[in-house]
Amino acid sequence: MYKFSNTLLNVAAIIILGSLFLMTGCSGEDPASPVVVSGDGDPVVTPTDEALWESVLKMPDSWWGYDRSGDSLGSTKLPFPDSPQQVMENFMAAYETQDVVEYLMIMHPDFQTILQQETMDEFPDVGPTLDRYEEQNIHKHMFSGLTLSDPNGDLVPGISDIAFGVFQQQTPWEDSPNDDIIPNAMYSLYQVEILLDRGQTFSTLSVQGMIKFYVVSREFEHEGSIRHYFQMIGQVDLTGDGKSEETLNWGSVKALFR
Repeated sequence: MYKFSNTLLNVAAIIILGSLFLMTGCSGEDPASPVVVSGDGDPVVTPTDEALWESVLKMPDSWWGYDRSGDSLGSTKLPFPDSPQQVMENFMAAYETQDVVEYLMIMHPDFQTILQQETMDEFPDVGPTLDRYEEQNIHKHMFSGLTLSDPNGDLVPGISDIAFGVFQQQTPWEDSPNDDIIPNAMYSLYQVEILLDRGQTFSTLSVQGMIKFYVVSREFEHEGSIRHYFQMIGQVDLTGDGKSEETLNWGSVKALFR
């Protein structure tokens, strides 16, 4: 009887410990801040999100900075970006779903990617930055899944899948000073590993390292209350070592699809 009772206690202890482990997760570093998803794997957009999006989409077109006549911006599938963290979650979701419209909604009209010297050396026609218009064209190509030719006539295999192995915030959000490369915004440093699958015929491209992200907010009125809407205004590419065909820095991957 004693042995039987003792066994039951041991089993109970194992069950309790197992439950605690599942509740708290493993002790390793969380590779990403996950997007909240529903049972079918899609981001959850609440009625509040939809109402806030509707208010923002009625704002002047100058806020968007591009011709959106052909895009269904009213049917966003991502939660409303009322914080820098939500912008980053939407950024990750837009890439993983390869959704150009959602990515455009993330970007501020003055958005720019600051490129590394290595990228400028490899792609002399690109210049030191990519603006919002260039990013729009790049992501239409990148997210299309189609095999393309770059301006030099070289083959660029299509991307069939994009996944984030790591997307981990390294520093708190801080205000950028007036003399910053992207001034008067909020910035944070993220460690990333971005995997771009080119199908069975070609190797997977890997982007690893740090990206410095910048966001800004704008006030708008919703039901008599002042709310904030955040957009990404810039990225500073600090990734990659450029030592192999499969491992590229972030700016060079973008430049492939220009």
